[in-house]
Amino acid sequence: MIISCFLFVHWINGIIFLVAVIFLIYVAAQIFLYIKNDFYTPPMWQLVNNILLVLTILFAFVWSAFDKELSSYAGGSYSAAILFFFLWSYAISQFVIDFSERETKPIYVSTNMFPVYKFNPKINDVEDHYDPAISFILGLVIAAFWGLITNT
Repeated sequence: MIISCFLFVHWINGIIFLVAVIFLIYVAAQIFLYIKNDFYTPPMWQLVNNILLVLTILFAFVWSAFDKELSSYAGGSYSAAILFFFLWSYAISQFVIDFSERETKPIYVSTNMFPVYKFNPKINDVEDHYDPAISFILGLVIAAFWGLITNT
């Protein structure tokens, strides 16, 4: 399919399709490793994933500077949408994992939104567990901020 896209459509579409396929394979491999390692990502892979995340978010905005058909507003919109998607995907996946592990690793929440703690049976103690809630709230703030910019 990739070769057909290069030969019969356009070489730019072939590159886009090739990058998309490589990205999907990488994401599938990361999900496999994450589940295989008992929902833990080694620090080296976290750094690589964070660098790729920043590059992916900035790509649309930088691309809009060079593409005459894409305005800087559209590039910023794509970047904000990608950031929102990644933040909420992380938050929702962590909420699902927390819900599925509620018997062995319960969550302790105060009457306010914070502090949030999660029991870790390996160390037999509780740990801070703020990341999913902060990611969810940050996604809401980005959506509200971009909506404000859009409306003004």
